[in-house]
This record gives sequence, C-alpha cells and structure tokens, in this order.
Amino acid sequence: MAQQKKEGREAWLKSYIRKQRLALHVSTIRRSRGMTVSELAEASGYEPSMIRKIENGNILPAKGKDRALADALDISLDQLWGRRRKWEFWDDGNPKLNESEKTALFLYAPIIKALTAEGRSQLIDHALTLLRAQGTVPEWEKKPGSED
Repeated sequence: MAQQKKEGREAWLKSYIRKQRLALHVSTIRRSRGMTVSELAEASGYEPSMIRKIENGNILPAKGKDRALADALDISLDQLWGRRRKWEFWDDGNPKLNESEKTALFLYAPIIKALTAEGRSQLIDHALTLLRAQGTVPEWEKKPGSED
C-alpha cells in the first residue's frame, strides 16, 4: 500500500511538472509571436478557455490535438513539449539556452534539487497540502466511486 502511494505521488508529480513545462512553453511562445489567447484558440481549434487552462498548467491537450497547437504556434512537437535538442556550448562549458529554457531552468532548479535530495517527500507533501487547500484531490487519493 505504501509503495502504491509513493508510485502514485511520483506519477502525479511527473504529470504536474509536465503540465507546468507545457504551460510555460505555450504561454512564452504565444506571447513571443504577439498572439492573443483568442487568436491561438482560433488557429488551433481549441476554445479560448482550454488555451487558458493549458497556459495555467491545469490540463494537457487531448491526445492528438497537440499537433494542432504546435502548428498554430508554428513550432515542432518537440519544441511544444520542451524536448531537448543536441546541446551547443559556450567556450566556458555552459550550454547555450534560449529565453524559454533560461526561464524554465530558473523556475525548476529548486524543484530538481529537491527531487534529488532527501527533501523529495517534503516537496510532494507541500504540493499536496497546497492542492488540498484549493479543494483538489489527487487521483490516487480518491476513493473508488467518488466524484471528487
């Protein structure tokens, strides 16, 4: 049971980070293109409310609909999802990063450090506390047959 909870927490955290990464990419790229939420929605076939939910990190695009979003932003699926490319490096050994990558690194560095340290459980517990305070119940904590 404890192992299942741990695996559930890890899966939830991976999903949460994926949503946040996508939110950052979509929002940053849309703004850099000078597009409004409504314009992106029209070009991608999404409702504006769905674009807002994606940009807020609340949802991921429906399976197969990510292509329409990438096309509307005029980027590849790899760019949309933030998949890494072959790195180029400066003479001092630091990787060359675009603005989106610099922002993501700044935002996620503390999380990454916490995940590789003993603070991993504390980070997950803190995130769960915040979710519960917002009235959100993670999937693995839902009781079978409940609607929440």
